Amino acid sequence: MVRIDPPPPGPRRLLRPVHWTLPVGTDLFRIYDPLSRHGLRHARQFRYVGPFARFDHHRGTGRRERRGIWYAGLTLGVAVVEAFDVGVIEPRGERLARLRTNRELLLLDLHGKAAMRSGTVAAISAADHALAQAWSRYWYDEPVVFGELDGLYYPSAHNGEPAVALYERGRTALTLPRGHDAPLTDPDVLTDVRRIALAHGLLVLSPP
Repeated sequence: MVRIDPPPPGPRRLLRPVHWTLPVGTDLFRIYDPLSRHGLRHARQFRYVGPFARFDHHRGTGRRERRGIWYAGLTLGVAVVEAFDVGVIEPRGERLARLRTNRELLLLDLHGKAAMRSGTVAAISAADHALAQAWSRYWYDEPVVFGELDGLYYPSAHNGEPAVALYERGRTALTLPRGHDAPLTDPDVLTDVRRIALAHGLLVLSPP
């Protein structure tokens, strides 16, 4: 098993971060639940309480913070497997949104050797959440070394396809075009979800 140390990296590590620039007009796929216990009522909403998920950079105060996080996939496949990782997809109140960037986003690349150049290893994208969160806070808190990051660009732990975690710095870069937000129970959306599920060995139940 690969060893993943917590931050900061040792003094002998040569930090040479690799940035991934997400272009204007990039589509980002997100499945969200308006009835979520975290209060995420719409597709563009960031979560300011945490940490809970993989790369949350919150301080863990238990209250609403200035630090917000937002996750999405660059493919529909990432959105589906990240939202339903238990092997069964049972559409209820979830919605699928295809958002679009309105400016370039500066992301820290965590693919392959790029993760090592940022002080850790590629396995961080599939590591224990508490460890990944600590690294996210470290990268966020060191702009002199890593730049004023809008977020992270990493491989999904579920299928290896590209995903993004945006910090609150990127909250104004997202737009939701008309007609790009629909319930998972919509027949056209459900057809696409079934196709993705079949490719990943997931079961889709009929909506109630």
